[in-house]
Amino acid sequence: MLRNITSLLILLILFTTNHSISQTGSWNPAGANLSFPRTLLKSAEISNVSASLTTPHIKYLFEGVYNVASSAIPTGNSTTSDRMARGHIAKNSAFTVLMEKKVSGGSVVDLPVTERNELITKAISILDNINTSVEAFGLTSDYEQWQWRTKEMIDLLSAYDLLKGAGVPDGLLTSAKSRLQTFAGNLYKEAAVKLVFGFTFFGYVKNNHALMAAAALGFAAVVLNDATSSDANYQPVNWINASIWNLDNVLWRDDERQSEPGVVAGYAEGPHYFRYAFLNCLPLIKALGNFLPDGSYSFSYRGNTRTIRNPFYDPNYNILYDWMVKIKMPDGRYPALEDSFINEAFPELALTGKTKYHWPLYIENISASNSLSEQLRSSSTDMRANYIAANLPFTQTNEKPFQALPEAGSLVFRSSWDSLATFMHILAEYGNAKSTGGHNHADVTSFIIHSHGQLLVLDPGYVKYGRRGEVGNATNHNMILVDGAGPPIGVPGNPNDADGFIENTFDTGMLDYGEARTNYLGTNIIRKALFIRDKYFILYDFINSTSAHNFTWQLHGYGLEGGTTEGEFVSNFIDHQGKWTKNGATLLAHVTAHGGASNYTTSVNKHEFTYDSTENHTVMLVHKNSVSSTHFLSVLFPYKVTSPTITTLSHSDFSILKTQSDNFTDVVAAKQDMSIKTIASSVTGLNKDLSTNALYSFFSVDNTNTVRQIFVDSSTVLRYGTDDLFTSSKRIDFTFQRIDSANHAGYASAASTVIILIDRAPSNLSVIILSLIHIILSKRS
Repeated sequence: MLRNITSLLILLILFTTNHSISQTGSWNPAGANLSFPRTLLKSAEISNVSASLTTPHIKYLFEGVYNVASSAIPTGNSTTSDRMARGHIAKNSAFTVLMEKKVSGGSVVDLPVTERNELITKAISILDNINTSVEAFGLTSDYEQWQWRTKEMIDLLSAYDLLKGAGVPDGLLTSAKSRLQTFAGNLYKEAAVKLVFGFTFFGYVKNNHALMAAAALGFAAVVLNDATSSDANYQPVNWINASIWNLDNVLWRDDERQSEPGVVAGYAEGPHYFRYAFLNCLPLIKALGNFLPDGSYSFSYRGNTRTIRNPFYDPNYNILYDWMVKIKMPDGRYPALEDSFINEAFPELALTGKTKYHWPLYIENISASNSLSEQLRSSSTDMRANYIAANLPFTQTNEKPFQALPEAGSLVFRSSWDSLATFMHILAEYGNAKSTGGHNHADVTSFIIHSHGQLLVLDPGYVKYGRRGEVGNATNHNMILVDGAGPPIGVPGNPNDADGFIENTFDTGMLDYGEARTNYLGTNIIRKALFIRDKYFILYDFINSTSAHNFTWQLHGYGLEGGTTEGEFVSNFIDHQGKWTKNGATLLAHVTAHGGASNYTTSVNKHEFTYDSTENHTVMLVHKNSVSSTHFLSVLFPYKVTSPTITTLSHSDFSILKTQSDNFTDVVAAKQDMSIKTIASSVTGLNKDLSTNALYSFFSVDNTNTVRQIFVDSSTVLRYGTDDLFTSSKRIDFTFQRIDSANHAGYASAASTVIILIDRAPSNLSVIILSLIHIILSKRS
């Protein structure tokens, strides 16, 4: 009998030992901070975040958090809307419990114990009843439901983490932990393991969907790092390996990668889908910063191992965030490039913990989503608690206003970082920057203008995916049409768009310059842009084809002919111009073509107003018909009060526009050949004749008739009367500017010997050069 009892005890010990050994898969990296909370914030930060709740805009956000926490749990648990609502309630309830505060009567007050307990009970009830099913992976669109499930999962995991941080006993969270582990394991099984025709989800999908799923798995591994299972699908160590390996792969390494490491290359799917994916990724990245020290770690997925730095500290992520800073509009929104909604900002970048990525919003003129709170919440996400927990002050960037980002396809002119600044963005993408056809518009060389607090020249926005064809074609963007068409809109698997290249840029005190080059429909197009004294823009669009076409220059302004609330457009085509006014800001567009435009017309086009709705605007169309080579020359002048005077000057060889404003007289001239030609003073009204062999030139005098700025494109000479203001030993792009009586600035595009005629030797001379240049300052005798 004793032998049998002893044998039974040995068997029980062996069973227990084997069972314990088989329960593996926890993730316990060296140096991990195992305390809770570890997602939205750390325990040491709770008191400071709680103290911040009295800050007016934070108090408003927290009141919204508390209102959601106080709402009733949906009775259903199978529809997307019900499940998303449950996730929001659980997270906001847990955050309110952690803060031990609420807003009552306009003040932040202590949360009563009874109410605290009710919120704990509510959050646990939601966690105990998680719908853990995950739609099966297939090569069609079945996995698209995961975009909602992953956001739900991150909210529920956040609630569990915050409850743990608030001191809720583990005994009350046992069932919740088990349900969360099952939910995460089911996603891992479908996304990382399951094969369909030899493909896993992560092997087949390389876009925002992959990033969202990977981030949810990583988030689960951080929160449930000590969970174990005998089934590999439910082990946190496998979740984190699949998560970080695939984040790294989709963003930086795969042939279909969305960005490039080490350079400002943007995100191929455009700003909106970058934000949409990173509403999952940023919570993970912040949690990894809370949970793990800086360092590189080994991650393996399907037999491939990589050493990857903790994303919270990885500079490649910072470069990606830098892109959003560099392209943001003065009011704080990002440009509606590709499939991007017209009224979106990215306040969630506060989760980076870096103030340079957290800027104020000035969005009073937006008809929808016109508050920080509305930006932070939608039907699928509620990031207000995350934003509050980030506890980051607003800041303005110290980046240079002018940004040439060729790998991202962005050329940005900006007068300052002020909210009322004048801003232009020109888009010209190539390679991976436009690789995702499912969100790529026909928009190469298209531009937008924002000034005086108002978007004046439109990108049409998004509407929604099923309606992208209404706003994504060449006729919806500010670009040149060839026989009424442009490159086709991108479709899944085929961006179908012409490559665009940002080239030949410079940034000087009074003139900024850049070019966007492309080719489509057998036509070469170079858009050359000058930003004059941080006030207005000149575009010279040089067009060349092997056969004759009808070319159309387009401008989609924010206003409608006869409009009121939409903004107003007024045409004056006798004088070659049109004018759009909205919210007190005006854009005057004056356009001509080589030898004169064939005609000027308008059309009515649509842009996104709010989600799934559109609004109309008037498009100004300038036509040049039946030519193989031509150019358009335009002045685009935004103003608030005083209108400039812009006139087209008649000349047999040049297209010439004269602009008078702010005590300056500016003359811009364009021609089709590179021989020296003269513009008589009787044409320009200047004191002397102008002569040059430049394709494109700019000349400016102030009200004392002092020459202040010159610019030549591919030139060796610019002559004013009998004086050679500029000569060069070879053709170069060149500018020289008199900032004031003592300071001059300039730029040369290549090595050359340059002679510049000035009235007096400057005490401060700044010339930006691409290679060695020899400058000779010649003074009048």
